[in-house]
Amino acid sequence: FMQRHDITKLRLIEILESFREINVCVIGDLIVDEFINCHPLGMSQEEPTIVVTPIDSKKFLGGAGIVAAHCASLGAKTTLLTIRGEDEVGEWSTSKALEYGIEMIALVDSTRPTTLKQRFRSGSQTLLKLTHLRQENISSELETNLLEKFKIDMKDIDVVIFSDFSYGVLTKKITQEISHTAKKSKIFVAADSQSSSQMGDLSRFEFSDLITSTEREARLELKDENSGLVVLAEKLRSELNARNILLKLGADGVIIHGTDSDGQILATDQVPALNDSFVDASGAGDSLLAAAALGLASSATIYEATLLGSLVAAIQVGRIGNTPITSSGVTELLQL
Repeated sequence: FMQRHDITKLRLIEILESFREINVCVIGDLIVDEFINCHPLGMSQEEPTIVVTPIDSKKFLGGAGIVAAHCASLGAKTTLLTIRGEDEVGEWSTSKALEYGIEMIALVDSTRPTTLKQRFRSGSQTLLKLTHLRQENISSELETNLLEKFKIDMKDIDVVIFSDFSYGVLTKKITQEISHTAKKSKIFVAADSQSSSQMGDLSRFEFSDLITSTEREARLELKDENSGLVVLAEKLRSELNARNILLKLGADGVIIHGTDSDGQILATDQVPALNDSFVDASGAGDSLLAAAALGLASSATIYEATLLGSLVAAIQVGRIGNTPITSSGVTELLQL
């Protein structure tokens, strides 16, 4: 891949260093992930249920929070604009964001909890996932306040990243107004709208400079179960009037479909997965989004930016839980 696109390790390191000159604002759903390690005691005698006892637990910043953390650890000056609950989990997330060097602007919504996803694990296996959340859209008052916060800070922003989990923060009004303002000010816009247990909506991010999507999310958006992957990526780019699409294929890597600065379609290519010994695949897409967006917003080509994003994702999947990837960690990997 590097030979096809005339990419060198030195060039990738130069792009990483340029991240220090970027101001990025990540907007979206804040999530806290908690991993609870359990010891299995056996089967219940009253019903066919596994009985476990918790041993320890560890919390990680997730959702838009980890996207912002990756950006900050990769060197960019980072602001996180989000909503949190009036609770202990929300206070923990604020402290963790500060620890990661993020300027966190979190409006408090007393009507909903900070989204907490708990995973009960035994060894390497997940036994149960439990999510504490409210999914309805935030109030019109919070919409207005969030938009005002963005307008106050936008004068210094180079990049906007929408991290959407469909938990009510990124309403249609917020995405449309921020996207319109960003485009007028020539701010780079990247977006990801996840569909897992919830249903994402990529159409809210029309005209973005970069959209990352899984194959499933693309097929749901286009209502297309039959097209090949290359055709699917082109259809999605065309449907959303986006400049670049990264179609995430899990263990098969990522397909690149984009355009150059003149709007001409570039050759479609694929970066294979760079870590086939993954420990935990969750969080790979968030790290890819952060690194690829920063790369494209600097001087990188879509091929260089995607390769950097894939390297960051390869590091992420090699460990349990979301922890920010540092630029020094990626540089060390490139120098091996």
